[in-house]
Amino acid sequence: MFLHCQKSNRWQLRAYVYQARDLLAGDSNGLSDPFARIAFMDKSMVTEKLDKTLCPTWDQSLIFENLMIYGDPLAIAQKPPEIVVEIFDHDTFGAAEFLGRTKMCPMVKLDPGDPKVPVLQWYNIRKGNQEGGELLAAFELFLMNGKDLPFLPPKRGALYIVPNGIRPVMQRTAIEVMSWGVRNMRKFQLASVTSPSIEFEVGGHVVQSKIIKNTKRNPNFDEPILFFDIMLPKEELYTPPLNIRVRDNRQFGRKPVVGIHVIKSLEEF
Repeated sequence: MFLHCQKSNRWQLRAYVYQARDLLAGDSNGLSDPFARIAFMDKSMVTEKLDKTLCPTWDQSLIFENLMIYGDPLAIAQKPPEIVVEIFDHDTFGAAEFLGRTKMCPMVKLDPGDPKVPVLQWYNIRKGNQEGGELLAAFELFLMNGKDLPFLPPKRGALYIVPNGIRPVMQRTAIEVMSWGVRNMRKFQLASVTSPSIEFEVGGHVVQSKIIKNTKRNPNFDEPILFFDIMLPKEELYTPPLNIRVRDNRQFGRKPVVGIHVIKSLEEF
């Protein structure tokens, strides 16, 4: 069976990759240095790499220019080609480690002046039969028919960010954490966890507890109240998770991560 297409059209894809949560750990410290690769048709682009996180906020727009797609634009609007997003853990030495994949279809605009706006959605990431977290993103595919396309998104340095109207609306938010102490810490690298501290991270903002000097004598923190004053999305759907990392403060300045927990939603609190 052969398929003959007489005419191709030029298109532009805009990929709005905002954040991910609950990614798989690619490093021995229980974290990853994740980046996303977006593949569409015969082209691909990557986001920037973020360090030591399972819940990255890339807040990045990727622009695929001059895509040649054969077929009737009306048929493409009804059934657009799939977009494949793959998540990788960056390694300084050696190839990047694959962490999972997800697929979706873009919103198609045959008229660049169409006022419809794509909505950020959560897409499930999988690595084989294993759940690999979720990706918050949106995509729109423009037919380049001679009309002016919408303005490109604003930039952060050399990178395009997710534009207003698509990105979440932010509001000033206060988060109070009662960090009482630790219990039943397992050994890490054959050594007991005796001097832990805890990092609480939301949307790239980190608050760190004091160090417990000796858990055998007293497993509680001297100052248990921690406080965030940050800008977070107004809609609960887009609120980034609260990442909790326990570090053991060891000799020679070593601070290995000995425990991780992610609270997906703060709504119940």
